Amino acid sequence: MRRALAISVVTVAVSGCLELDFIQERRHSGTIRGVEHCVKHNRSDLVSEADIRTSCAQKHSKDMPTWNLNGRATYYADRGTGRTFGGTLKNDTSDIVYTQITVWVEHEDENLYKEYFFLRNVWLPPGETMNFFEIVQNQPQQIYDKEGRHMFNWGISHAKGVPIVLK
Repeated sequence: MRRALAISVVTVAVSGCLELDFIQERRHSGTIRGVEHCVKHNRSDLVSEADIRTSCAQKHSKDMPTWNLNGRATYYADRGTGRTFGGTLKNDTSDIVYTQITVWVEHEDENLYKEYFFLRNVWLPPGETMNFFEIVQNQPQQIYDKEGRHMFNWGISHAKGVPIVLK
């Protein structure tokens, strides 16, 4: 009888803890704490923790401002594929981890066009810098004019991330 009671108490306690993680994840949805609870709740021997973190970050990401993402970008010659567009981005916030960033480049040669690059599975914490390189679909005729100025503009049109909410 005592053994059955002890097993019942342990079962209720364990299932209560598992439910608590789920409730905590929902309570902190859209924040870094929600990602943390999601990672804890979904640990697996079959999937790496990095993959679980990426999935949890995507689940909890929401639209974030882009004005505090800064960087530099340009074209690079790439053997076999033509040109690659790339550069660095820095997260100048103190409380957002960026998880997705959309970068655009607009060419100013005779074929005016705009191209978008969707940087997914990003993990860019506050104060950190990341590199990105994307193969350009529409090859520009010229990158610099006769004075050596860029014949393109670029920027960030959209970003998603999770805010850091302190306990």
